[in-house]
Amino acid sequence: MLALGEEIGWRGYLMPRIHQLWGLPVAIIIWGLWHAPLILLGYNYPDVAPWAGQLALVAACIVVGDFLYLLTVRLGSLWPTALAHGVNNATSALVMTSLIVPGATIDTVNGSAMGWPGWITYATVVIVGFTLTRRTRRA
Repeated sequence: MLALGEEIGWRGYLMPRIHQLWGLPVAIIIWGLWHAPLILLGYNYPDVAPWAGQLALVAACIVVGDFLYLLTVRLGSLWPTALAHGVNNATSALVMTSLIVPGATIDTVNGSAMGWPGWITYATVVIVGFTLTRRTRRA
């Protein structure tokens, strides 16, 4: 439900307005920065310095935000985007909680979907998706 509310409020209302005023890169960076305070609450990167966790989450949100924007534009609906956002959040949480062994630590920056392996995966999907979208529009 949180992902649906965020998608309606952000991609459905605020993002198009920020995109129109300042451009797409600024809109996506703002969405990334919006999530930075979560790190201070201990989300996603509990074993790194708060500043490093904030940078990592902003980077993750930028590439995930690009992916979600691509879904919204390509499919013309917030519903698939909200579903993908919810699946991303739930999957990240499920993987992290299923891997935790009492007393062990998990390197979320180097070994999770919210770290650089996930950034590369999402960035690849976005690059391919935007490339295919442009080719489809030209044809």
